[in-house]
Amino acid sequence: MTEIISAIIGAIAAIAVWYFSARDLRKTDLLNKKREIQINFLIEAYRKLESSCHRPLEHDSEFARNIESAIGDIQLFGTQKQVELAQRISDTLANTGSVTYDDLMNELRKDLREQLRLEALSGKRKIMRILGKNEPRAGGRNAS
Repeated sequence: MTEIISAIIGAIAAIAVWYFSARDLRKTDLLNKKREIQINFLIEAYRKLESSCHRPLEHDSEFARNIESAIGDIQLFGTQKQVELAQRISDTLANTGSVTYDDLMNELRKDLREQLRLEALSGKRKIMRILGKNEPRAGGRNAS
């Protein structure tokens, strides 16, 4: 009789271990998937902002759409600080017609490098633009 009770207790323990392990694995998988989605959207937002720096912002240009999309993604997936910086950019652009993205881009770069476990970088970012003969040099309207 004690052998049957021991077997039943062993079976119950094995089922409990399996259940809790599977539950924890599902939770970990979900967290990893959320993190992956967040990182991918923030990388894309960074790229859109970077591609729009030092470019003319016409009302319906690709660069304007990129900025709008990046700001929206950051407000959805960003940290509190990133959201505040994105909203400051929106307000400044609406009020003055020009804006810099430096603070937000530096914050995104720092945070993404931390999340991806990449080495921290010091110094400023450099943005390269290849200009046509008739295009103005850096520092124009909407420059970062």
